[in-house]
Amino acid sequence: MSIQNRGNLSNYPPYIKGSINFGSKNPLQQKSLQTPEQRLLTIPSGIFIKSQGGIHKDQFLNFIVAANRKIGRLTDQRLVRKIIDAYFKYSKIIGINSDLAIAQAILETGYFYFNGDVNAKQYNFAGIGATGDGAKGESFSSPEHGVIAHLLHLNAYCGFYPPENLKSWMAPRTQFLFDKGLTSYEEPRAPNRKIEDLGSRWATDKNYSKSIREVINDANFIVTGK
Repeated sequence: MSIQNRGNLSNYPPYIKGSINFGSKNPLQQKSLQTPEQRLLTIPSGIFIKSQGGIHKDQFLNFIVAANRKIGRLTDQRLVRKIIDAYFKYSKIIGINSDLAIAQAILETGYFYFNGDVNAKQYNFAGIGATGDGAKGESFSSPEHGVIAHLLHLNAYCGFYPPENLKSWMAPRTQFLFDKGLTSYEEPRAPNRKIEDLGSRWATDKNYSKSIREVINDANFIVTGK
């Protein structure tokens, strides 16, 4: 997939656990706690794809809205909230780390602004099938469908078939992985795949996994200024 543009909290060193005032009405005041040197030291690694996230949904929402406003973009906050809520709901059902999945969606969509090959109406939040050179990739029927398809694709990368009640939500490209034997539970390390494994499989960019980790780190450190 082309870029368009944590595990459990116990996996994180204690000094990178940020805080935020979730009731803030002014996301423009948000800023990073980190110096450039700290940012290099605290980018989380070793996050299992099949694990639990630790960042609050409101923190992600405020982070996305603030990032878009800083560069003069208008963000449909109701749509973004719907998307984030769906990631939190279905990541628990499917067993995917919500921090990783949302950070990947942020990276692929340009903070849900869709400034690449995939457009907003496709609800393709992970660039599934968007292989570059103008390829639009797959389209889904709703934001919820797009979120589920993304999570099921990550699930497939770890060799897991979708839950029976979600099979019909699987993207054709995900089915292709199983049909061609490109993924299976028996594949070495498949059930224990980490964020670093996406760099050589999901995208050709050698810094892809690092870019996702940087989004997680930035979202985790956002705070509200006074």
